[in-house]
Amino acid sequence: MNSRLIVWGISMAAICACNSTTSAHGNGTGGTGGSTASSGTGGTGGTAVNGGSSGTGGFIAMGGASSSGGKIGSGGVASAGGTVGTGGVVGSGGKVGTGGATSTGGSTSTSGCTRAMLQAAIDSYLAALKTGDTSGMSLAASAKYTENGATVALGSGLWATPLTPDLSMNLLDVSLCGSFTEVIAASASHPYVLGARLAVEASTGKISAITVIATDCDDWGFNAATYLKEAKAEQTNTAAGSGWGPVDPSDQYTRDELLAGGKAYFAYWGDKTAVVPWGDPCCRTEGGMVTNPDPKPQVGTSSSKCSVGVPDQTMAPRVTDQLADVDVGMVVDFLSLPGPDSHWFRFTKSTDMRYVHTLTVCYVNGTWQCPGTQPTCK
Repeated sequence: MNSRLIVWGISMAAICACNSTTSAHGNGTGGTGGSTASSGTGGTGGTAVNGGSSGTGGFIAMGGASSSGGKIGSGGVASAGGTVGTGGVVGSGGKVGTGGATSTGGSTSTSGCTRAMLQAAIDSYLAALKTGDTSGMSLAASAKYTENGATVALGSGLWATPLTPDLSMNLLDVSLCGSFTEVIAASASHPYVLGARLAVEASTGKISAITVIATDCDDWGFNAATYLKEAKAEQTNTAAGSGWGPVDPSDQYTRDELLAGGKAYFAYWGDKTAVVPWGDPCCRTEGGMVTNPDPKPQVGTSSSKCSVGVPDQTMAPRVTDQLADVDVGMVVDFLSLPGPDSHWFRFTKSTDMRYVHTLTVCYVNGTWQCPGTQPTCK
């Protein structure tokens, strides 16, 4: 990857607007999403908004130390058994990975899982979401549904009311036979942005588990309208290396390199010598806050063009799960910050880290646990 430096800071805000008085998921039994995240000193948060759409500002940047850029290593052996391999961990000296075999990605895994199979499962999920009826889904007999860390009966939770997406975007991981779909429902009576992870049985094509991160007005930086606007602009960006579509094979990173790149991003939170494949340009949408607009005016040095906002702290948060899609240069990391969180990246050889999308649930066991001030939902 291209070597690039940036000075990062904390972007901390909680600005939201929603059409209901309470979150459908926020004030009930929240996720079990772990202890308070190691997100550093959170700043002052944002000012709560009474009605209307939230702006793109409202965050405080606190300068962090710069790192030296570099390439993503090839580290680790691709896992064939359904778990992420041990490679891709940031080693001493800031390099990512230390060698090992790489996988080739492609459309079919050795287990028989295919992109078509995963896409069919996603289509089944989205159709059920639109109707509020799970009876037509392609589900395994023992299928489980988890919403914001809590086990929920299929047909309950978000399924109780039909939800029609304005936009959905997909990552298909044939190696683990799983998918991640970002669902943006900005025009719904109760706006949501969802991150849905599906686990699919390679032998049957049926969904064995659905894990959903459901963010709305009282979650981190939420603004579904802004999220939708930015995602659409990214999809239609025709600049070299931009968009979220297929990546030319000559511009693709391997699966292991994608996994390592996602982990390096979080390693940098606690170690400013960690090598991260920063993009130039890059942009990041955090719940609805645009912490680095795209396109960003080309001012200053190249190291200032990827100032997306990263906490300056001594401990890196722990990534608990990852999915990667070589064909489209995507990797998604799952963790708790403090509630369920997803960080979705787009990497290509020509652009490095081009886009970052983040979703963070702020209510854990019914209480606000993000930095800053709890927003007021309308």
